Amino acid sequence: MSIRLIAKELYAARQREEALGKEMAIADPAQKPHLAERLRVARAERRRLEAILAGHIDRGAPSS
Repeated sequence: MSIRLIAKELYAARQREEALGKEMAIADPAQKPHLAERLRVARAERRRLEAILAGHIDRGAPSS
């Protein structure tokens, strides 16, 4: 996967994480456990993409 594609996916993951955080802040108490799980998954995905991107940059991998 190219650095550009990873960066685009990372940007989208950050946007999802931010949206879920905002949604959780105003959610009903009954919805919070479900949203907390979705936020946990979104954070894990963001961290995974950050690690992949860092690995590509550290290795000096080709961008395509």
